[in-house]
Amino acid sequence: MKLKRLMWTFLVATAALGVLLCAPGASQAQQGTLAGKVTDARSGAPISAVQVFVVGTQVGTLTDANGNYRIASLSAGPRQISAMFLGYRTETMEVNVLAGQVVTLDFQLAQSAVALDEIIVTGTAGRQDRRAQAASISSYNAAAINEVAPVTSVATLLQARTTGVSISTASGNSGSGQRIRLRGSSSLELDNEPIVIIDGIRADSRNSQIYGVGGQSQSRLNDINPDDIESIEIVKGPAAATLYGADASAGVIQIRTKRGRPGVAFSQTVSYEQGIIQQNWTPPANFAICSATHVADSRRALCFGKEAGTIISDNPLERYDAFREGSSRNLSWSGRGGGENYGYYLSFSADQEAGTLPNNYYDRYTGRVNFDFTPREDLQMEVSTGLGRTNTDLPNNDNNIYGYLGGGLLGSPLSVGGFANDGWYSANRQVEAIRNLKNENMSIRVSPVFTVRYTPRPWFRHRIHAGLDMTRTEARAYYPKNDIGWYGTVDLNSGQISQGRQNRDEITLDYMGSIQRGFLDNFVADLAFGGQFVAVRTDLTNATGIGLTTNAANA
Repeated sequence: MKLKRLMWTFLVATAALGVLLCAPGASQAQQGTLAGKVTDARSGAPISAVQVFVVGTQVGTLTDANGNYRIASLSAGPRQISAMFLGYRTETMEVNVLAGQVVTLDFQLAQSAVALDEIIVTGTAGRQDRRAQAASISSYNAAAINEVAPVTSVATLLQARTTGVSISTASGNSGSGQRIRLRGSSSLELDNEPIVIIDGIRADSRNSQIYGVGGQSQSRLNDINPDDIESIEIVKGPAAATLYGADASAGVIQIRTKRGRPGVAFSQTVSYEQGIIQQNWTPPANFAICSATHVADSRRALCFGKEAGTIISDNPLERYDAFREGSSRNLSWSGRGGGENYGYYLSFSADQEAGTLPNNYYDRYTGRVNFDFTPREDLQMEVSTGLGRTNTDLPNNDNNIYGYLGGGLLGSPLSVGGFANDGWYSANRQVEAIRNLKNENMSIRVSPVFTVRYTPRPWFRHRIHAGLDMTRTEARAYYPKNDIGWYGTVDLNSGQISQGRQNRDEITLDYMGSIQRGFLDNFVADLAFGGQFVAVRTDLTNATGIGLTTNAANA
């Protein structure tokens, strides 16, 4: 009930703020339109995704695949227009916008080996030029990486892209989580994981697993579709804790999702991929030495009839054909475009992956709607909602007596033959017994975000973020009823079901203002101020039932 009241309060406040900020002024200046093309100064080839904006305002757009851009609803009069793109020198030109007319302004950008004027989009406060920032910030174009590399998760986007970022995965199973470190561990007791911020809102990025499966866990970062990401910035310096509090002492990963493009015609992308996951790994064999007692025991198949001291080997994982050929499928669609003063981005994706172990599955379904609206030159509003559902089934692993690797690698060749172990660590616990274990997690995630950027003066800027990252997780651990004694205890062998439900809500309200003034011709002063409210609430409920009537009654 409290959460519902909070959501209604958030929606009412958002609507009231939008009406207040979008209310027309007492007088409206006549407006015109600016259009043009951005090309390479040397080759004349068009440059796509160039940021073209009106200096001192929130108005801007990106060039399309042919280098064309269009900015509508500009007040008549002289304007300074800048074109900026990584690897090129930023160009600024003056133009006189005429009321009711379309004015053409073309840019020819020269390549530059040193990008001193690169803009930091989300990483810090104050001036946005990279050379003006004291913090160590790494940034890269995630959308460009997605176009040329096989990216299946956020971890893949972060791996080996910049210095100081270390990512280690708990296992090779599909859907398993990862550990992220920025410049190594920063504390012996506190959390060393960096916080993740998506479109200005604190996001749940934990590695969590309600029921353990031997050192593995699922990561909430796996809920995010990497195709929706436009850019990533990683704050590794002291500015992380300065801007986001002590929680950010281990660093901050800023993710910016794709946005619409005002004045650009609608375009869409559809893709389908299918692949095979091969094991490409041979598990090591187990070795033993036959004693005189062993070679005389007919139950010991590998020693019987041989000489004492004979070295024998066995590979139960291969003998029982524990591994399989995995598969992956992906279907995705996205569309983006915009009108005179608005832009939109829509997407949907479905990913299904089966690992190389029999009970390892990972399915992800995501959707996203981003809408940007610029009612005035000094005001920009962004509304976005991310939706997702993730189903993960992780097998027991690591040094685990109910896992494939633990059971196989800790076995002994001396038990092969007339023993219940048959080369495995535990009696009667071979592939069939382990395959029937289930540890399933289903998570639903909703992330609404509302952002306002207001620039009453070219030197005075405001930014407000409000949003909620809400996750609902249901977990299920299942041991089937059996008469063979697979799992070692009476309770487990009689059939056991455990169910857990976890609710996680992260609420963010963030305001930041900045003042930038120049003096003495060669100096610029920056002042940033603001505040942030972050609330996190987690609820967890568990229940366990023992003694199944039949294995079919396991819901």
